[in-house]
Amino acid sequence: MKTARMILLLPPDLKDDITARARSEGVSVAELVRSQFSARDTEEEKQLSAIARQITAALKQGSKAVDESAAAVAAMLATCAANAKPAAKPAASARKAAPATRFERARA
Repeated sequence: MKTARMILLLPPDLKDDITARARSEGVSVAELVRSQFSARDTEEEKQLSAIARQITAALKQGSKAVDESAAAVAAMLATCAANAKPAAKPAASARKAAPATRFERARA
């Protein structure tokens, strides 16, 4: 493993906490820091992958539901069109309505 040196300036109490934790886990401070960041990245990647899988599944399910709904609407429209009766033509007397206003009656 290729490594690079990093110098950190920390408050004394934080340095003491990190050193004590490393000692209690039986590892060096450097190993403790490496393991914490490596584990976090791996865990974050797992969580993000799980979220991405959930989103993909939801999109597929939503797309399928939209397709099914569109097919159902098309079927209902076809049924309505097949069952529709042609509109009857209005009678000749109904086509030309009687004038409604006094002005229209005077013109007629």
